[in-house]
Amino acid sequence: MLCFSSVWWASVVPSGLILLNLLYLCSPAVEFLAPGLRRDSRSGDNGFLLYPVAILLLVFLSFGLMNDIAVGGIGLLPLAYGDGLASLAGRKWPWGRFRIFGTQKTLTGCAAMFAASFITLLIYSTIFNSQFQIVDSALIAAAATLAEALTPGGFDNITVPAFAVSVYLLLR
Repeated sequence: MLCFSSVWWASVVPSGLILLNLLYLCSPAVEFLAPGLRRDSRSGDNGFLLYPVAILLLVFLSFGLMNDIAVGGIGLLPLAYGDGLASLAGRKWPWGRFRIFGTQKTLTGCAAMFAASFITLLIYSTIFNSQFQIVDSALIAAAATLAEALTPGGFDNITVPAFAVSVYLLLR
């Protein structure tokens, strides 16, 4: 499509990241190379492993099954910008704390998730001259925000793009 000639070339980077994350998770050398960096597998946060899995799934959807590059961007933007800024904003300004399914969330984080997702989706739709615009961007951002708020333990790295892409497909 834009940069890759096949789905296989597009899947090289996320596949490599999955392998590196698995090695990181399982390797005893991590503690030697970077003391204190090892994640506790009992913490319930699978996000660092599921992030490249989500990207790989989006690659196969975009380049393979659907042959629509917009699907990848629509799934990736709320995940990359929205989820990342939700975490930062929620920690920096922890206003409106609430617990859902055992996970601590904040209204500030939810607002940052929605705003970042909405803005990036609107820019994306403008750049690629997509058929969706303001209302569609808002609906997709709302679905991604809902997924982020309701999903515990890093699994939002799968549900955020899944909700975003599902709403996009319903709106097409």
